[in-house]
Amino acid sequence: MENNKQDAEVARKILERMGISGEPIPAEELQARMVRNGIQPEGNEFSRAIIEEREK
Repeated sequence: MENNKQDAEVARKILERMGISGEPIPAEELQARMVRNGIQPEGNEFSRAIIEEREK
């Protein structure tokens, strides 16, 4: 149990350094927000961007 607390604290610090704050949201809510902001779920812009970065 103590190890889980340590892991959570390390993760929190990493996210904080990256400028990410707040509580996590469920994947469904994230997907709904993405759709509301014009990102099409059937599109694969993220995958393409990741592949392009790997190929550099």
